Amino acid sequence: MRLNVVAGVCGMFWVAASFGMPLPLLMERLKVSGFELGILAATRQLAMLAQLPAAFLAEWLPGRKPFWAAVALVHRALWLVPALLPWVWREGRGYWALSIIIALGMSEMLGTASTAAWQSWMADLLPPARAGRFWGARQRVLSTALIVAALSYGWALDVFSGEDGAFLGFTIVFAMTAVLGMADIVVHWFVHEPVPHRSAPEATVWQRVKAPLRSRDFVWLTLAMGVWAAALALPGYSNSQGLPGFFCVVYLKEGFGANYSQASWIVIASAVGTVLAAPRLLFA
Repeated sequence: MRLNVVAGVCGMFWVAASFGMPLPLLMERLKVSGFELGILAATRQLAMLAQLPAAFLAEWLPGRKPFWAAVALVHRALWLVPALLPWVWREGRGYWALSIIIALGMSEMLGTASTAAWQSWMADLLPPARAGRFWGARQRVLSTALIVAALSYGWALDVFSGEDGAFLGFTIVFAMTAVLGMADIVVHWFVHEPVPHRSAPEATVWQRVKAPLRSRDFVWLTLAMGVWAAALALPGYSNSQGLPGFFCVVYLKEGFGANYSQASWIVIASAVGTVLAAPRLLFA
């Protein structure tokens, strides 16, 4: 589980760019329309459709780790696209935004497809009595790493991609995003995978889909999370970690003239909240 935490620290440098401020600010630098920005944000939600078939596939596979690693590595490697475009396709700048939307849309689909296998693997690895305490402590460490990543990215963008239109800072940020994101997968490969726990293997697909819906608590929790997600989507928030969504970050830049480091403070504030609250949650 220490390897799991080390891998997660690397992964937070991917999270800071993919869910934080660098991506929407890159799109703002490319002068994309609000509609294009909305499409990029929507790909993350559409990618959720891959979760259910991926969950059934994870149950069918004799081992989840090889499938997860292969899919997740490609998912993270696709984040090299925004890093490399300014250097390998300078004359195609008019198509950069479309290329980024397509590449990262594919990345989101693959990332979502890998999630079910990873969650199933972790559920078998940690007994329920230890799971809550471990994930709470892990989140505290990872939130600290998120603060470092956000500060680093904000500084790199201010220094190397200021108001002169340069893209070097974005190249540095997204290269780090992809490389450290893949490092997360490589380190995680050495985490032990126990024998998969099969739940009701004789049940049909439809029976397995309906099974959670028989729980009244699960239904109410699902409805509550749906309302919460819809509420967060209104101001441009798009994820469950409290990180700012596309429209929020662009609004800070265009409406208030915030520089990259200042925009990163929304991410930092979210992470600080997690670090401070984690001890109470661990012993609640």
